[in-house]
Amino acid sequence: MQNNDFIRFINYRQKVMQKKLQEIVSLAEPIEELEAISEDEVTYWLTPVAANEKRFASEQIKFLVAEEQIYAFGYKTPGRKSIKSGDNICFYASSKGIVAHALVKTKPEKLNHPKIFNSDKYPWVFELEKPCLYLDTPVVLDEDLRNKLDAFLGREDRSNWSWFVQATRKISANDFRVLTRNFY
Repeated sequence: MQNNDFIRFINYRQKVMQKKLQEIVSLAEPIEELEAISEDEVTYWLTPVAANEKRFASEQIKFLVAEEQIYAFGYKTPGRKSIKSGDNICFYASSKGIVAHALVKTKPEKLNHPKIFNSDKYPWVFELEKPCLYLDTPVVLDEDLRNKLDAFLGREDRSNWSWFVQATRKISANDFRVLTRNFY
């Protein structure tokens, strides 16, 4: 404002506000970066899996990821417009840890899939390949493991880590390797 450059001021203010918002909600990356990913760049994802009336989270993962080789996102799932063929995704089961990972085979397509429970809430379906499950030996997100993750660099309080697994998020290649024990 001091330089009488309103556009530059607004752009700067937007960056400041976005950074503050990012700190508040503890996202690993700015929201628009989730949506603006190069088609040829491999992206790594972490997604939480919830239980439903039919199955526990680990049963959901076994059925969808290993048997059906599909997964589905809801309307508001972060990154659902960005995930694409060739990306890698790992699956977090609440109170257990990372229990599986797979390669994304197709971009999400909006459809009513008969194998997806509550498909009206989770209509963005994509295919997977090369699933790897470790339900009996999950990767537990203990303090030692969190200290190895890029997502926790610079964080003073690493004991508060639930933000990391509460929503689908883009993660670094290093974090993917750590979370999947270099299986992939």
